[in-house]
Amino acid sequence: MKQLFRILFFSFLAACVLAGCSDFEAIDLSDTELTYNNYGKGDKGEKGVTDYYLVSLRQSMDSLYMVLSSGSKVLIANPEVLSGTFKGETMATASFGIIGQGKGDYLWNVRLNWLVPIEVYDLTPSSFSFSDVHSDPITVNSGEKSLSCAFDGYLTIDYTIDSSGQSPHAFYLYPDPSGSSPYDFILVHDRQKDPAGSLVRGIVSFRLDGLPDPGTSSVRLNVRYMNLEGLERRISFAYRYRK
Repeated sequence: MKQLFRILFFSFLAACVLAGCSDFEAIDLSDTELTYNNYGKGDKGEKGVTDYYLVSLRQSMDSLYMVLSSGSKVLIANPEVLSGTFKGETMATASFGIIGQGKGDYLWNVRLNWLVPIEVYDLTPSSFSFSDVHSDPITVNSGEKSLSCAFDGYLTIDYTIDSSGQSPHAFYLYPDPSGSSPYDFILVHDRQKDPAGSLVRGIVSFRLDGLPDPGTSSVRLNVRYMNLEGLERRISFAYRYRK
């Protein structure tokens, strides 16, 4: 339970003050600018400036680095802060300061202040039986301060649900049987008998492994879900296929 509240608390904090993705489309970060909360509101990447991001944490040989939602890579100069906690590639929210220009594939060298992993699920196969799964309302948050975004092999959902925090909730993203393409999905939230409590905000990510290469620069991911008002809603994301 403590872990659930920790994830929800930091996710809510991130959604309120972190740079995220725009409504229905992955944010396009300039290679010369840090953004704060949305386009054009950030500092110009001065040495030591700190900002907050939704990132993909990855490893290459002996180095740890982060991928921003623009696709730019930044090298973590102090990976020791993750000693004992790094368990492989994941999505996370992170605060870092720029300490220098990067080399090679890296835009910047950065010093990590903190990093909070996001709960990550695999895609649910179409053969999965939902006989024991209850579909409960979930609202996908969008707009300037939303972290709902698709990039680097993941779809991240910034959501609001009703929860008392007494038991963990489960999330499923599976192929839409009525969809017209393999990029059409249904998002299902199961509160797993958690009693009604209050509205809480959180973040969950889904690995997009196994999706076919569209052969284009980007593709639209379409997600259908039932919101907190009991209405069916759809949201679409621009996604660049991960090579």
